[in-house]
Amino acid sequence: MSGGPADSNPGFHTGSDPDFNPELNGRPHHHHHHHGEAVKVKVRRRRRRSPLFRHLALPSLELATALGQFARRWPAVPAAAGVLAVWWFWPWIGNTVPGLANSATRGPDEVITTFVEDPQRTIGAITLWRERPGSVLVLQGRTSSQAENRTYLVSQGRWPSDERGMVALTAGCDTVGQLAALERWLRLRRTPGRLTVVTSPAHLGRAMAIARILIGSRGWHVEGVSVITGDNQPESELRSLRDQGRAQLLRAVGWDPAAEAVCQVRDPYAS
Repeated sequence: MSGGPADSNPGFHTGSDPDFNPELNGRPHHHHHHHGEAVKVKVRRRRRRSPLFRHLALPSLELATALGQFARRWPAVPAAAGVLAVWWFWPWIGNTVPGLANSATRGPDEVITTFVEDPQRTIGAITLWRERPGSVLVLQGRTSSQAENRTYLVSQGRWPSDERGMVALTAGCDTVGQLAALERWLRLRRTPGRLTVVTSPAHLGRAMAIARILIGSRGWHVEGVSVITGDNQPESELRSLRDQGRAQLLRAVGWDPAAEAVCQVRDPYAS
C-alpha cells in the first residue's frame, strides 16, 4: 500500500529528512529563517555625472568616436582636411614658428609700406624708412590720395628731398586690393625678406592679417608698426574675418569677387 508522496520516490530526500542538505551549483544552501525581522537590501544606485561631464566631456567623447569611425571608413577625407588646414593657416605658422622658411629676415630686401589716406601714416613710415638704410618705402593709395598726401607733406616740410627708394602703387581700392597689388609688385621685383606694415593701431590687426595671407605665404616675414592717426576707432572683427576670407580666396584662385564692387563704391569715377 502506498505510503504517500514521500514513499513514491525511494532514495530521494525531502525537506523532512534530517540529513537533507540541498546544494545549488555545488555549494550548500543554508536556510535562513527570519521571524518578524526586516531584511535590509542594499541597492546600488547609478552614480550621477557632473554637469561638466554631461555637457562637455561626454559630447566630446561621442564626437571623437564618430570621427574615428568616419576616418576608418573614409581615410582619404581626414588626410585632405589636414592638408587644407595646413594650407589655410600656413601664413601664420610660417611667420611665427622658428626655423621655417619665412620666419626670419633673410636676403637683401627690406620693404616698408603704408597707406596714404592719412598723412600721419606716411610720416611714420618715412621716419622708419630713414632709420633703415637700404630699405624701400612703398606708398599705397589711389592717384588722387597720393597727390593730396604729397602736397600736404611738402607744405609741412615732411616730404623727403631725395625720393630714391620710394615707390608709389596706385592699384587697389581698399586694404585687400592694395596689399594684393603690393604682392604682385614684390613677386616680380624683390627677393623675399622683411615687410613692415605701418598704419594706425585700429587698422593694424586687419592689415597684418591680410598681409600675412597674401605676402607672408610667399616667404616674406611680415611685421607691423602702429602710428597714431586721426582715426583710431576700433574696427569690426567681422570686417577683419570677411577681408581675410577674400584674401584666402585671392591666394587660392587669384580672384577677388568684391574688388570691383569696392572700387565702384569708393571711387565711382575711376576709369
